[in-house]
Amino acid sequence: MGVTNRTAVGSTRGPPPSTKPSSAGSTRGPAPSPTRHPRARPADPHRTNRRTSGTRADPRGKVRAARGGASARHLERPGRVWNHPEPTRRREEIAVNEQILQSRPVASRADDMRIALLTAVALLVTHAIAFMLHEYSHAFVAWLLGWKANPLALHYGHLTVANVLLQQEIDENVDYAPVFAAGAGYAVAAIAFAGVAIGNGVLYCVCAWWLRRRDGSAGAGGTLFVFWLALMACGNLWSYAPIRTITSHGDMAVAAKGLGISSWAMFPFVTAISVWAGVHFFRVVLPRVVAQVGGMSPHLGAFIAAVACFVYFGFYGVPALVGNYGQISALMSILSLFVLFPVVLMMSLGRQGRVAELVVPRADMS
Repeated sequence: MGVTNRTAVGSTRGPPPSTKPSSAGSTRGPAPSPTRHPRARPADPHRTNRRTSGTRADPRGKVRAARGGASARHLERPGRVWNHPEPTRRREEIAVNEQILQSRPVASRADDMRIALLTAVALLVTHAIAFMLHEYSHAFVAWLLGWKANPLALHYGHLTVANVLLQQEIDENVDYAPVFAAGAGYAVAAIAFAGVAIGNGVLYCVCAWWLRRRDGSAGAGGTLFVFWLALMACGNLWSYAPIRTITSHGDMAVAAKGLGISSWAMFPFVTAISVWAGVHFFRVVLPRVVAQVGGMSPHLGAFIAAVACFVYFGFYGVPALVGNYGQISALMSILSLFVLFPVVLMMSLGRQGRVAELVVPRADMS
């Protein structure tokens, strides 16, 4: 009898569910029955358990991949987050896209060097293509207007290293003196504008359109080659407007003289077109290409951005410093090299952290 009283008064645990609990001194009641909470919400079959899902939320609410804490910002978009009451097919699609990003191979040091060497060759080849299209555009327009006998008769220069690799001595070989003497100013302007408008402007539009339509299906090698060709075409536009527009010689000066206006009057119009092309290249074309091929190497995205900024603002931005184009053009070159180059490069590198928002299939080297 004494044992029974100690159990009822001093015990801190309740009896098993099958026994009737004592009402004297128990601190815990019996196990709750299923009918104790009539308002309990039934389990949602579409809701994912956070402990078993592939993501976790940090204190700021950012969705990050559970594997290594890598960023998965493409899951942050509206309707693209876990634990959202959407159809199962959409959640499976997100999981597949995340797996594609995480399964991209990591290139070795030898692969990185191979990419760098192939990039150097591609830069020289695409520069030659863009340069020759520029000069042949001058020559063919002059031939179509009746001011040149042979459109293929360029001034090819001498067999030197600089001329073979960078076409330093090649020009359109068009004599503008008789055209001016005949009073055909608009023909002069058409011939002078043909290089940047047709040889570079049309080329850039075609390359940008191709990169958008193909969407990486041509392989990383073909995608990068067209990308570098687009860079050369866009860089040529930059080197003429605004870099070498306000000057006494060159294509822009000849075009302004043919139109009978000053270079200052022509400057805002040609510069607006060139700036638009540059903004489109760095805000649209560059992020798209990095998203398509950047998974081949952990450094490839930054490498592409750095090379593109150097070629655009450095290589194509400094001609006015060595060609005696005047003080205004020299100032433009200095601003391009020492101001725009680091600023745009830093902005491009910062944008690489958001490349995961463009979830596309991985392209293979070809």
